[in-house]
Amino acid sequence: NVKLNKNGLYKMKFVYIICLLFSSIMFSQSKAIVPKQGAIVFKKVDTITDVEKYKKSMVKLTSKMIDAQMKNIIERELVENQMQLNTDSTQINEMKQVMKNMIEESVMQDIDNKAIDNKDIKYHQLFKNQLVVKFQTLNDVIFENYNVINIQKNTSKTLESDSITIVSENIEYQYSKNEVLEIKEFKNETKKINGFKCFKVIMLFKPYYNEEDEFENFINQYVHKRELWVTDKIKCSYHPIENQKEIITKYYPLEITESIVGIEGQLVNFSIVSLSIN
Repeated sequence: NVKLNKNGLYKMKFVYIICLLFSSIMFSQSKAIVPKQGAIVFKKVDTITDVEKYKKSMVKLTSKMIDAQMKNIIERELVENQMQLNTDSTQINEMKQVMKNMIEESVMQDIDNKAIDNKDIKYHQLFKNQLVVKFQTLNDVIFENYNVINIQKNTSKTLESDSITIVSENIEYQYSKNEVLEIKEFKNETKKINGFKCFKVIMLFKPYYNEEDEFENFINQYVHKRELWVTDKIKCSYHPIENQKEIITKYYPLEITESIVGIEGQLVNFSIVSLSIN
């Protein structure tokens, strides 16, 4: 029988320990995190990147809305007042012009407001074992309801910002009802966000709308584009911003930039402020 001397045994043990350590490190890097404790915070920044393009796009868009909605408004008013009026009359055209002027003023006011906007809007998500708590802050003050999700039951409870008054409870958690048109992965485009290697995903969708505001409904008919930088190293079906099931059940976005196809010169960005989960 061949016997190893003590030096040989020590060397083998050393190599064995190094292999264990190396494999442990590699495994820990590839293993996904399923958050049980901690918090994720995103910040929202709404930016006018090109004033002229934004102004032209909004004026064009709202002009289409006026033309599309004016007929319905006129017909409703005429029926209620039992009148007859030519929709091509000077009176109607003057009404359209007044509305367009008001919209142009509103767009310019919107641009001015964004230029001096110092609102600090953050989206928070806390992990407490089997509970996920979501809420928003404006300048570090809670201004929306709390949404408390029970992971095991997949139910949610809504509390007012005082965290005491119950708005609703034991409702099945609802993912977004947006109509997804396309999802494309760009795994060759990568960057690191908070230590996580992320790749780019583009999602095109039409928002689900059920608003009383006619302008919001009109805007939501347009295709929205989201550029998401996602990781597959965080496994969680709940997110402070993204609530599209096709996205959140497959990967976890750590940065989101949204725009509306047809409206140039504006971007809304959601980026990580802090991430501490385990």
